[in-house]
Amino acid sequence: MKTETERAETLAGKFDVASPTEVSLSNHATDTGQSVEEVWEDISAWKSSRCQITLLERALTTDSGDAACQRTAV
Repeated sequence: MKTETERAETLAGKFDVASPTEVSLSNHATDTGQSVEEVWEDISAWKSSRCQITLLERALTTDSGDAACQRTAV
């Protein structure tokens, strides 16, 4: 989780916004001299990292008595 958190923080700092949804691909590409594809890859990595953090946090906070774990297969 530490690696994903650091990755997300690094990408947030790169774009200087709180969320990847706040980034305009074309504007950022123009402002930085990057291609839209390069910016898109970074934004996608940031979104993926945030999803991974959410999943890891959920896994760590799920109680062993969770109803989903108690369901039968049939």
